[in-house]
Amino acid sequence: MAHRETISDDLGFFLDEGPFFWAISFSVGYSCRNKKEDVQLVQYFLNKIFDGNRRDGYTSRKNITVDGQFGGETWGAIKWYQKDLAPMVVADGMISAASGNDIDTKKQKRSYTIHWLNSNMAHFYPLLYKDIRNDPLLPAELRSQLSGPLKDLY
Repeated sequence: MAHRETISDDLGFFLDEGPFFWAISFSVGYSCRNKKEDVQLVQYFLNKIFDGNRRDGYTSRKNITVDGQFGGETWGAIKWYQKDLAPMVVADGMISAASGNDIDTKKQKRSYTIHWLNSNMAHFYPLLYKDIRNDPLLPAELRSQLSGPLKDLY
């Protein structure tokens, strides 16, 4: 399930966004578990980042449906993001779950896409990033799952 996780000093230096990141518990992609809240968090982040890039005139990429269902639309958006906006990741259409301790993936030694999503989200929406639950555009199901005190807050 999507959650907020404390990060190590090394990852904090890489992200430069504070002592946490918004994490997924299970990987999102074809042949992955695709927990609804994890997929929704990824879809939400992608749309916010696409909005920020459109605002800056960088892309005309359209938003995707934030429904928590992984399919071709979400896969295509992830692949596009990985290829065009996150050059240090593997462009495989998958978002691997990551801990707050690791900067790079074990196998490919590339950055985790979830970390890039967090970094871009914090860049475009620094105040909102601190607690995404305050965004009225956050899906109600995801907000409900993230409701209450988050144990992993500073």
